[in-house]
Amino acid sequence: MLDLAAGDIDRARSRMRTAVGMAEAELGGDHADLAPMLNELGGIELRRGSYAEAESFYRRAHRLFEAHHGRDSVNAAIGLQNLGVIALDRGRWREAESLLERALAIFRRRLHEDHPRVGEVLYNLAFLHSLQGDGERALELLNRVYDQWQKTLGLDHPKSYILLAFLARANVDVGHYDRADRLAHRALAAHRERHGEGHPMEAVALEALGRSFAARGALAEAESWLEQALVRYRDGLPANRRYLALAQTELARVMAAQGRSQRAEELFEQSLETLEEIVGSENPVVTQPLFGLAELHHRDGRAGSAEGFYRRVLDVRATVMTAASPARRSAAEAYAGLLRELGREREAGLVETRLAVPPPD
Repeated sequence: MLDLAAGDIDRARSRMRTAVGMAEAELGGDHADLAPMLNELGGIELRRGSYAEAESFYRRAHRLFEAHHGRDSVNAAIGLQNLGVIALDRGRWREAESLLERALAIFRRRLHEDHPRVGEVLYNLAFLHSLQGDGERALELLNRVYDQWQKTLGLDHPKSYILLAFLARANVDVGHYDRADRLAHRALAAHRERHGEGHPMEAVALEALGRSFAARGALAEAESWLEQALVRYRDGLPANRRYLALAQTELARVMAAQGRSQRAEELFEQSLETLEEIVGSENPVVTQPLFGLAELHHRDGRAGSAEGFYRRVLDVRATVMTAASPARRSAAEAYAGLLRELGREREAGLVETRLAVPPPD
């Protein structure tokens, strides 16, 4: 879940690490009081973009939550949710879905359907479905969260800003552009009323507006909104670098649509380099700039390099997406199209046939 909150994250990290060290020395490493501290430290590392460290602290916290509160407790579910978010960020999407579904089941049993904890997990699952290209499912879940949070948190709650902004983006993905624009502008107005203009948290809504205009072919407006989003992402926490890179991919697509191939390629490559540095070359989020490069090279007649990019996209997506996943299908169809243009009909047919075969476990 995207977190753009301001604050001295390094100072908070130092204080919490000191507190954990003192607690361990006084209480021992298995004391119940350590669990919430480790959990908080995991959240700090997540906001810093230190995913391995965050996962280590979250795993320790979850183990203690289960040991002291029970495997079916709300605290254990919080641990499962945090581990699910980490698995999602680190590209282990099947594991992420399993962990989040387990957390959701416990929250529903122990709390109630309209509890904010349930909404948070539904939000996480919506983000996963969005990454997989299933915009309809993502929008369905987000609309449920929206209805819940209106009743429980209220739409002036800080979490609701990100919800509105992401809901705007989900509406773009299914072609509801007017609603997307209304939600994004509403999110911007609400946030600026509270924090003033120029806060890093504006980035999500600005990006949603850019995506909306791009989808309608209003490329100059899309470019303007996306450039503003990039500025806000750069002003945020270190963890925002991955979102900055993904927004660069969106801007690159706009550049490509304008015929500015050189600038598009530069942005795709910058995005790819950043994402590979942060999450590794096998994380499925890297397939977004890779797919952009594949389509760009395909369009520009560079068939050999386009084929290499398409194959990389398909190889990575096959490890985390089912054959029915829209994101996997779109890449396979584009690659099959290239092969047919090259007169390789049999290979194109094989690529399409594999869509009916589930990826290996």
